[in-house]
Amino acid sequence: QIVRDSGVSSLRMVSVLSAVPFVAGAAAQLLVGRHSDRRGERRWHTACAAFVAAVAWGLLPIAGRHPVTALLVLTLAAAGTLASMVPFWTMPAALMSGTAVAAGIALFNVVGSLGSLISPVLVGWVASRTGSLESTHYYYAAVMAAGALAVAATGLRRQTPVPEKVG
Repeated sequence: QIVRDSGVSSLRMVSVLSAVPFVAGAAAQLLVGRHSDRRGERRWHTACAAFVAAVAWGLLPIAGRHPVTALLVLTLAAAGTLASMVPFWTMPAALMSGTAVAAGIALFNVVGSLGSLISPVLVGWVASRTGSLESTHYYYAAVMAAGALAVAATGLRRQTPVPEKVG
């Protein structure tokens, strides 16, 4: 919808361009995950990637009027959002120990599932009330910024880097 709203009319081109943010997101996941492992650091990798996503989501309503700019900003939003997940999911084990790790992961999953249930409903409601997707982009920006701030506030300590396997 974002690509189409930016002025791209060909269904084939919309399909091709819509894949770009997710390909970039997959690459960002690999790069951020690898860098996070090498540094043995999770909190700032998660928070910085989420902050990049928050800024990009916030800029999308402004950039969305031009196809190239919209695609670039949407790609940053997807890359930041997806890249923040990789180090984020290692944090329960770093913050807790023993059986608390399983409970922590379960809690993360429950909260994430509730967000996955509520967010589309809220986004659809806002989009139908306002007649555009622009205000929903600000919602995504706020959610990503809140997540970045929450992770940055955890005070998670630096972990020992994971040695790379040779061969």
